Amino acid sequence: MKLESEKSSNQFNGLGLIVFLVVVLLASPMIYFLIQMMLGNEHVFLKEGVHY
Repeated sequence: MKLESEKSSNQFNGLGLIVFLVVVLLASPMIYFLIQMMLGNEHVFLKEGVHY
């Protein structure tokens, strides 16, 4: 009986880390553009492309 309770409590042990990594991976483009917008790099948002 003791082994069953330990197994069920450890079943989702690394799930939080995996969810965190997936969220960071999917949100990284949005975070990049937010940082660029806060820094004032408007050329990233131009429709004509990158102008220097």
